[in-house]
Amino acid sequence: MAGRNVAGTTIRRGGPPIQPLTIVHTSDLGEIASELAGTRLRIFPRIAGLLRTVRPDILTDGGDTLPAVAEGEPGLAWLATMGYTAWVPGNHDLDLPASAMIPAIQRFGAPVVAANLVAPGWTPPGHIVTGGGRVAIVGLTRAGDDPSWTVADPVAAAVRAAAELREQVDTLILLSHRGADENAEIVRAVGAVDLALSGHLHQALPAPLWIGDTPIVQVGANGQHVGFIRGGAGNWGHELLTPEDFPPDVTLVHALQEDLLHRHPGLGEVMTDLPSPATGRPEDAQWPLADWAADAVRDVVGADAALLSRSAVEPDWTAGPITYGDICNLYHHDEDPLVMARFELPALVAAIEELANARFFAVSGLAVTVDGARPEGHRVIDCRARAAGGYIQVAMTRHQARFARPASCAETGLTVRDALATAARRHVRLIPPTDRRIALIGGMPPRPNWGHTMR
Repeated sequence: MAGRNVAGTTIRRGGPPIQPLTIVHTSDLGEIASELAGTRLRIFPRIAGLLRTVRPDILTDGGDTLPAVAEGEPGLAWLATMGYTAWVPGNHDLDLPASAMIPAIQRFGAPVVAANLVAPGWTPPGHIVTGGGRVAIVGLTRAGDDPSWTVADPVAAAVRAAAELREQVDTLILLSHRGADENAEIVRAVGAVDLALSGHLHQALPAPLWIGDTPIVQVGANGQHVGFIRGGAGNWGHELLTPEDFPPDVTLVHALQEDLLHRHPGLGEVMTDLPSPATGRPEDAQWPLADWAADAVRDVVGADAALLSRSAVEPDWTAGPITYGDICNLYHHDEDPLVMARFELPALVAAIEELANARFFAVSGLAVTVDGARPEGHRVIDCRARAAGGYIQVAMTRHQARFARPASCAETGLTVRDALATAARRHVRLIPPTDRRIALIGGMPPRPNWGHTMR
């Protein structure tokens, strides 16, 4: 177990020794919960297998869990089987109106905690007490896009909760859909938090951020890692566990397969063929599958160029038949609507800097040079568009366009999934491109401290 010393017992304030707690923490599972196949079939059963092995006293989730499944995808049912002790909504959970999200929260069934959240006619509990009355878990969310929710100041909410609970419990846990740095400021302001469990930022910290004796844990997103925490107030150990390292729950694998095929019988439809394996990583300057996805979006939409998130693309495909289920899972945000955004070239360069910190992006119809050694905001040193004229029509997701600030933006009526499926049907064989669109000098830019901007 990595982290600080973990003894066999933890000293209770003013009382006898008690056994240490074991806690498993997940966060930002919304992408794999909403997928039609692929990652969900791989990750959910592995998380279930991990839980069966570890058998934690407390299981928490840091939010951005239900935004897609709230509209009917079956991932909600499988999330409900995990047996969460508490979860806090994230900003993407609050992108949907309260009228749609509250029923999904109720179907999820996990105790929700959000001390700084109010909706019309519904105020969730700010905390729960668990562990035989030993542990209080206080939730803090952050604002989403929908105005039907009211999100109050998290620091004030945490201070009030701590004042109410501190003398009643042995351990006060902050469950917050905020990054570790933000939670550090909250912990400093409150001064009485024993453990903070973070969300929102899709980065996993190998070791906690410590504020005095209080560890702040951040586990990343999409089930790539979960946090395993053991100990008690002032005496914690922490380890990042990888669900892929645990044997899957076979019963859950079969149940997921049957459910998905029942709900989506077309998932097995063969759409094209991949003659040779396509592999890559987000860190690679060239990633053929991401480039193919950008080409597909550009061609189907009829744009001059396309800009997509490279890190949202599945890392590899094996050679052989490509099914509709494969297409649905190629891009993690495949249901995002596509828009046609209109840019002058300097504004497009600024958009690439803003959306991806010049790190994780895929392009079509553009040639981009990135200097990873330059400071943030100045890394795109050249960007050439193949289209002539003063403005460039760029296909991108609606979510990206919110941050890119184009001169104008028009809906296409298509999702990323629609474009990828249409492009796959047009060709008997899928041949990922090999031309170099991104020239990288000075090394890969350092990993930015962002959450979910480039999508």
